[in-house]
Amino acid sequence: MLLELDTPFTSHGEHLEWLVASPRHAGVTIEEVERVGGIVNVARVRPGIELAVGARFASTDVERIITGYLRANPFDASVTKPHAGLV
Repeated sequence: MLLELDTPFTSHGEHLEWLVASPRHAGVTIEEVERVGGIVNVARVRPGIELAVGARFASTDVERIITGYLRANPFDASVTKPHAGLV
């Protein structure tokens, strides 16, 4: 799931605008995480990687940074939706 940050920031000299979340445990789907929340691995998009609508990106295009819990937001379904057209 590609997540666009509401407030991009700089960490260790790198500007971060996008993160990628994926289910932490086998058997859990991204759709389940979107619907009810769940534990996810969070990765940053590596510098120099260009994201384009309809284009795929490789596992080497991201770097895992933390494990966290992604909570479904019952008030705004758009928060938990992947960014349109990016996979």
